[in-house]
Amino acid sequence: MPKVVAFLDEIYLRELAQRCLMEDIPTRDITTTSCVEENLCGEAMIISRQSAVVVAGLKLCEVVFQLCDVKVEFTSEVEEGACLGFCDVEVSQASVPLVIATVRGRMSALLKAERVALNLLARLCAVATASYQLSEKLTGYKAQLLDTRKTTPGLKLVEKYASAVGGAQNHRYHLSDGVLIKDNHLLAAGGITQAIQRVRRCAPISMKIEIEVTSFLELKEALDAGADMIMLDNMSCEDMAKCVKYVAGAVPLEASGGISLASISSVAQTGVDYISTSAMFRAPSVDLSMLVTAVDKTFSS
Repeated sequence: MPKVVAFLDEIYLRELAQRCLMEDIPTRDITTTSCVEENLCGEAMIISRQSAVVVAGLKLCEVVFQLCDVKVEFTSEVEEGACLGFCDVEVSQASVPLVIATVRGRMSALLKAERVALNLLARLCAVATASYQLSEKLTGYKAQLLDTRKTTPGLKLVEKYASAVGGAQNHRYHLSDGVLIKDNHLLAAGGITQAIQRVRRCAPISMKIEIEVTSFLELKEALDAGADMIMLDNMSCEDMAKCVKYVAGAVPLEASGGISLASISSVAQTGVDYISTSAMFRAPSVDLSMLVTAVDKTFSS
């Protein structure tokens, strides 16, 4: 099972959920208010129609429902970080829906929250699932999986969270987190040595400097200029292995560029310390649905 990290601050989750609900219901839900009686209550299951899913985002999903009605009862049927269906061959072959959570309360609240709650949960489950699949490919290698900043605007913190639930380590959250000198910085600064020297003069003394290189010659210059960590960008596995041998552990090496589920194991074989990718953030949303299982005016709510 992937590691489960501490969840994000609940105030942040409420603010995010509120923004998403306002986007979907700017004034009122015309359909629900027109055809659903206010005192009607019900129960529903949130299910995954995919056979292999890592669950992430249960708390955020719960917050969405409770913002529509604080009395909605949200029950998680699985734990955060649970791997559903990965090892169950019979379930995978039968494509049996996997129950993630149940909700109970006023039908009007359940219907108003449904799409936003499912969209957010489906997105975070997708990120966690892809992260888990990538990290599993690194089993037996020393390389550790890193994510990137190529997240969905407005969802960075929760997507980074889901990535960590799946097994990746978070690279920088934002530009204030650390130094990563990339190709456009090098063009603007005048080269590798110049860029590192400028950062050394300006950045806090305790902050490590990582720099992106695209060739063995650039690697040598970065090493000589005092880089603390070097990113090997879009290099062939043969060239990366050559860099690993030359550096001999003097600084950590990170492989990046075009990393996929199909290629990540080959990259790990080169001996790099880290492999960074945004592949988990490009994963299509998990196929989730909310199925109403009971409707009754006599439910307590």
